[in-house]
Amino acid sequence: MLLYIGFDDTDHYQGGCTTYICSLIVEKLSKKVSFADYPYLIRLNPNIPFKTRGNAAVSIKIFCEDPEDVLDVVWTTIMDNYSGLGKAEPALVAIKAPVPSVVRIISMRALHEVLSLDYVKRIILKKGIYCKYVRQGRGLVGALAAIGFYEADFSDFTYELLAYRERSMWKEKREIDYSSLLKVDRAFRPYIYANIDYRKKRPLILSHGLDPVLFGIRGDYPQLLVEAMKEIKASECVDRWLIFKTNQCTGVHFFMRKNISEIRPYDAVTVRGVVISKPVVIKGGHVIIKVSDGTGIIDCVFYKKTRLNKLALKLRQYDYIELSGGVKIRKRRLTLNVEEVQKVRLAEIYAKNPPMCPFCGEKMKSKGKAVGYRCPVCKYTVEVPRFKKVLREQLTPSRQAPAAYRHLTKPKEREGLEFFEKPCQLIEQWHYP
Repeated sequence: MLLYIGFDDTDHYQGGCTTYICSLIVEKLSKKVSFADYPYLIRLNPNIPFKTRGNAAVSIKIFCEDPEDVLDVVWTTIMDNYSGLGKAEPALVAIKAPVPSVVRIISMRALHEVLSLDYVKRIILKKGIYCKYVRQGRGLVGALAAIGFYEADFSDFTYELLAYRERSMWKEKREIDYSSLLKVDRAFRPYIYANIDYRKKRPLILSHGLDPVLFGIRGDYPQLLVEAMKEIKASECVDRWLIFKTNQCTGVHFFMRKNISEIRPYDAVTVRGVVISKPVVIKGGHVIIKVSDGTGIIDCVFYKKTRLNKLALKLRQYDYIELSGGVKIRKRRLTLNVEEVQKVRLAEIYAKNPPMCPFCGEKMKSKGKAVGYRCPVCKYTVEVPRFKKVLREQLTPSRQAPAAYRHLTKPKEREGLEFFEKPCQLIEQWHYP
């Protein structure tokens, strides 16, 4: 029997980790079932206000003979490693193949909007889907969405190898040898990425907080991730590791384009329109512009941390722009926090161009706004104002700086690699040798 199992919301800001629990589940099930694919680590809409940390959900796809025994093992493992702290509400969902089409739709919607928990519960009830959850079961949304990604129509995916710490080290500071990471990154690029911020010379692979993750390496080929892990020198031993198939580093959360009038709070969305205001610099060096698409107007914020503010300062009224980001509420107005600019088409700008006097060769001066020009020497006048086209610097589409990357942000290194053929064979060695 082919069985899909998804679970979510086991972590909180004081600790815990859904992927770590997945590694424990994989270990316990490895002698009971056959895995049809890598475990899935699915990042959902990063703008959800009530997310725990990275807004990730996990699912596995297995062949098994006794689903009840398998689900009992999974739920027991979840509850044994769930502290009950914070606002986490763990949930488990299981579906026998085939996956209903509505579940695939939920997966796609969960990427870019806020889904109602009541709506998801109605779908689960209507389709007779097996589920278990704690309290209100907020994790049901992510658990169901993670299953849907196995069947959703997304051709692009990546892998991440997560290395976990020994339990005694969970509260200790993480340290790795930067030179070893630098060597690995240079050796395997562009097939591994988002591992180093070269500008600030600091690693990006280290986890933060009290969770069990030591580091995570992202790339397009599982075997390269294993080789990279072996070369990275950490100040502590790796307790276990697991490779996940994931939608990270794909930029897939920006697939939805909306009219400005249709945008809702916390959407992850792509907008196309015309700049209708001059760039305004606010406190902190951030830049705000107003964009209109004919259906509405929205403030777009380019944060200094993302380095996109430099591009925003060069924009002018009537420039056409296509940009993506997360929708927030700022001063009771919907605001797009820009994460990526995909396209810029510059408007033509003309400036007044005082002519030269045809009699004495002096540069003529303006007589007033839209009135004309007069020679300061011979007083010869020209009634019709003259204009000259201003040459503008071409603006290159850009995205966030590495230090501001979110899990779903597509790094520059991945451009052109999206549709390369990727290996499908499983690496059966789940734990660090």
